Amino acid sequence: MRKLHPVKPSYLLLAIAMSVITALGLCACHKEDDFYSHDNSFDISVTDAEDALIYEPQNIPYRYGLVFYVGTLIPSSQYAYLGEALARQGYIVIIPKFDKGSSYGAYKAIEPAFEKYTNVRFFVGGHGLGGGAAVRRAQENPTAVLGIALYSPICSSRQVLDKDGNLTFDENGQVVKVYDSVANLSLPTLVLEADGEGIVSDEMVADSKTRLNLAATQYVRLSHGGYTGFYAVTSRPDNSALTEQERQTQLAQTVEHTLAFMRSVVAG
Repeated sequence: MRKLHPVKPSYLLLAIAMSVITALGLCACHKEDDFYSHDNSFDISVTDAEDALIYEPQNIPYRYGLVFYVGTLIPSSQYAYLGEALARQGYIVIIPKFDKGSSYGAYKAIEPAFEKYTNVRFFVGGHGLGGGAAVRRAQENPTAVLGIALYSPICSSRQVLDKDGNLTFDENGQVVKVYDSVANLSLPTLVLEADGEGIVSDEMVADSKTRLNLAATQYVRLSHGGYTGFYAVTSRPDNSALTEQERQTQLAQTVEHTLAFMRSVVAG
């Protein structure tokens, strides 16, 4: 029979101390993220960089963020309401600048934010064709993306080029295209839908749904909303059916649903 040796008091105290330190460490890690489950009003800084607007919480160890791709021809500053609101809740928000075109058309192979903020886990999101860019980003970088937030998304396709930058063709002589899709990925996804106002057709809505994993996607229909209600224009275009009160309501609902979605994913 194996003889059991008594534990020396010094070893016992050491074991207890190590257990306490481990427990405190776990508590500290939990507390580090605890603010994400509460309503906050952190101080923020806004950096107008050459390639992006950056909304950053101050004096807290933030660990999560959102890279948001703008709609076609819409200045990044029009989404300041989203950047400021989420940053005050502890998320860094980066809105790349594509003021003179489409964020999809100006898509970069590497998202600079992923490389610059290596300690941050990012959601990606977008409005209109910017939503298509977010889908493409998630498709190409699934391990770097926590989830996707889409506002009236318009997905697209892209031509496949060879190593020399030339178009590629199939056996029928048709240009080879790739349709951006995360349908085979289980990334949590939020889709906020609104009336198209002549911009997003029923066909576009149906097409975007084929690009997503419906089992992992939450759809929210905003009442009395519109495509233009996702950005904070100071004067509504002639073809907009939204009143200013409806627009402000949509902006508030957009923040509310986006924050709830991100919190649910972070809480895991």
